Amino acid sequence: MTQRLVVHALTTLALLVTPVLAGCGESGSEGGSAPSYTSERVAPLPSELSDASSDTTPSPDDALVEIEMDSGGTAAVWIDPQDIRRVYVQASDPADPDAWTEPVLAHEAGDGCLTLDVDTAGETLAIGAGCYADDAFIQQAPESSVALVSTDLVSWESDEVGESIPVPEVVDDGDRVLFRNQVYDDRLDTEWERGEGF
Repeated sequence: MTQRLVVHALTTLALLVTPVLAGCGESGSEGGSAPSYTSERVAPLPSELSDASSDTTPSPDDALVEIEMDSGGTAAVWIDPQDIRRVYVQASDPADPDAWTEPVLAHEAGDGCLTLDVDTAGETLAIGAGCYADDAFIQQAPESSVALVSTDLVSWESDEVGESIPVPEVVDDGDRVLFRNQVYDDRLDTEWERGEGF
């Protein structure tokens, strides 16, 4: 009788623990959080950056990318003109272009980022940021670049790719992202896959 109770107790415990463990071991944006469109646009407009190029800021073409997502909303990705170490993301509501998510800090670099490349498919948004650990305006190629991926516009997975200008290509309807290196003959820097990460 005692043995049967112990087996029953262990079986019950396994049934209770299994759903908790099923979500463990996955990183970043696989949690499935839904974006909340409760903000106004904070991302700079292209016209606000058109005269912003200087010796201490990235060029306007490199500092802001706007891209239409498959949902119908727009994602804006930008390097903060007040603090070029920071890369932010904000997205509009597909049902209301005046409603936006709160800006999300997707990455913070050591000395700054000078380039952005963005691609999207399905629910996946991928960013390649050309960043520097130090001396952003002295070194030639970014030596501390990063690959970033989100499937929910809330949380981000990242991979440091070193000396690179990483350009993402989202394939397989958003299930995979290839980051190609524009510094060294288009070699593959890194790859991300849904459920596996980097």
